[in-house]
Amino acid sequence: MNFKKYILLVPLMLLPPLVLLSEEEPLFGGTVAIISADIILTNTEVAKSHFEELSASEGWKEVEEDRQLKLSEAKEIEDKIKKEGPTMSEQEKVDNQKRYASLTQDINFLTQKMQTMSEDVRRLVIQEQSETFQKIVTEIIRAKGIKILLNENAVLYFDRSDPVLNITPEIIDLLNENQKEK
Repeated sequence: MNFKKYILLVPLMLLPPLVLLSEEEPLFGGTVAIISADIILTNTEVAKSHFEELSASEGWKEVEEDRQLKLSEAKEIEDKIKKEGPTMSEQEKVDNQKRYASLTQDINFLTQKMQTMSEDVRRLVIQEQSETFQKIVTEIIRAKGIKILLNENAVLYFDRSDPVLNITPEIIDLLNENQKEK
């Protein structure tokens, strides 16, 4: 069997255990719950505050403004090539293509820089909230008798609207309450 077939079989092999775990009477005598750690840690009031600070910072604004200018210029060149392309000289075409390629490279760099800035803030938020997050998750596991807690990335499908199964919103609320108490 080749590698591609294994990739297709792995998710299918995981499906029967998940179906068994999601029954009303779990096989393991307890509750199964699912969270999204990424959503939890980036949707708290603390995280929102940090991301608002980032978007209001001079460094972010400069990068974003520079990126927008380059996007606009690239769009103008693209439109010009479409409109005037047939009548342009070969040198004009080459010059416009070089400028467009340079702008595209700059845009990619600036986009990556913005992503890095966002990721730095995300890491800071995780670092600041990890201890409280662990404490709250442990308390919920004990209080609800949860035997298996899965991150949503490890699950093929689940009903996100089921508050018994998806405890992500509950943890976000508790993290926000905990922050207000400080």
